[in-house]
Amino acid sequence: MDKNVNQGGNNNLNIVNNNGPIYLNQEPKCNLSDERIYSDFIIASEDLNAHKSFFGKDPNVFIERKEVKDIEDWIFKELDPNDGTIAVIAGNAGFGKSVIAKQLFHSLSNKHIPVLALKSDKLVVNNIEELINELGFEFQIDDLVKKISEDAERTVVIIDQIDALSQSLSSNRNPLNTYNRLINRISKIGIKVRLVISCRIYDLEYDPYLQQYNNLKKFIVRKLDDDEIKQVLKGLEIIPDTLSPKFLDFLKVPIHLEIFSVVFDKNKPIEFSSLQELYAEYWRKKILIDTVKDDSVLVFIKELSNKMFTNQCITIDQRPFENRFLSAIRFLISEGVIVSNGNKIQFVHQSFFDYTNARCFMEEASPMKY
Repeated sequence: MDKNVNQGGNNNLNIVNNNGPIYLNQEPKCNLSDERIYSDFIIASEDLNAHKSFFGKDPNVFIERKEVKDIEDWIFKELDPNDGTIAVIAGNAGFGKSVIAKQLFHSLSNKHIPVLALKSDKLVVNNIEELINELGFEFQIDDLVKKISEDAERTVVIIDQIDALSQSLSSNRNPLNTYNRLINRISKIGIKVRLVISCRIYDLEYDPYLQQYNNLKKFIVRKLDDDEIKQVLKGLEIIPDTLSPKFLDFLKVPIHLEIFSVVFDKNKPIEFSSLQELYAEYWRKKILIDTVKDDSVLVFIKELSNKMFTNQCITIDQRPFENRFLSAIRFLISEGVIVSNGNKIQFVHQSFFDYTNARCFMEEASPMKY
């Protein structure tokens, strides 16, 4: 009996004594049910789903970001033939782009819209095959998207924090090239499939690999407004009227509000004028805390920061540190200073990595005063 041989992906096939035609470079056609693909997408989106989206320690203290509705309106809008299917959540560092991406993911999922959400800062890969393996998929990502989009009103792919792979943070261009190729593939499927990418404005303007997205549909992330600030402060049991108007304006940047919610002490209220001052207090409360009996936490933080800087990445394998610093790693995870995902760890926010790296560098060069 004749046999057909399909050579696809990275699998090596023995074709000795084959009596049938041989088809090279053909991927097997996706035969999964829509229900299976939908479920696989939910599981693969866990990194974004786990992203902290509330202030302080109370999950009920959060803000429904207004940008989410605007993005949803675009997703369900009927596009003109010349309109693109890619939109960008663009904002400055700490303005809450990942929170918006997470809330968008939840809102679409609640409407039973198929959504695949990838956090590129945690899925740092050198090619699409690596990404497929990391996600545990059996087929090409664009094939899965195409298959489930056939009967869906809309299918959405979210790629969060693509700027983490930018030239300003990494000298390795393979990860960013991988996501650019994936975006290009998915964008060609059809107008029922929409892509939403989040990126810092700086990298959209200055990274040559990301500039291609700067002229696309953009949703600019704004600061929080007065009512949103007061809503959060009341939820944190902080009386807004006790804070100066200048400081309230400072807290309109979400990362400022989040760090303030962590360091605030009602018995010793302090106002801060910069993120650096906030992080200095955060450092004292989280790194130099009295309950830490030795300097292992501080030594680990310095080594972690140096390793990330040397490797030009913001996510790193924790296993090489475990023999010496396992207790410190567990402590910092419990304190929310670093975030764990399997064997990979990263600082709670990219801006805190920047602060830590600068502080460690300056302390090695000369004593710092805080």
